[in-house]
Amino acid sequence: MGGARKEIVLDVQKKGAPLIHVTIDAGSRNNFQQLLTREPPVPLSDPALPDGHTNFYRSDDVAAVAYFYLDRSGGALPALSGPAERLAALRPSEKK
Repeated sequence: MGGARKEIVLDVQKKGAPLIHVTIDAGSRNNFQQLLTREPPVPLSDPALPDGHTNFYRSDDVAAVAYFYLDRSGGALPALSGPAERLAALRPSEKK
C-alpha cells in the first residue's frame, strides 16, 4: 500500500507505474471517498475527485518471511548453502 498527494500519484502513474487507486481524502470529515469499489471505476484524473491524499495498491517487489518453532535443536532442515549460491540469482548476469 502506498499513498501520496493526488498530483504526485497521477505523475507517477503517467510515468508508467501500475497503480490501483483505493481511496482519496481531501482532509475534511465528509470528503473521504472510496475509489476501488466504485462502479463504474472513476479515473484519478476525473476533475470531480477532490485534491487530496490518495492511497493505492503498489505492485513493486514484495518479500515474505515465515517463522516456525522446532521442538528440539537440530531438526530435519538441510544446512544453508553458502552466500555465493544464495545470492547468485540476485546478481545481474554477466555477458561472456
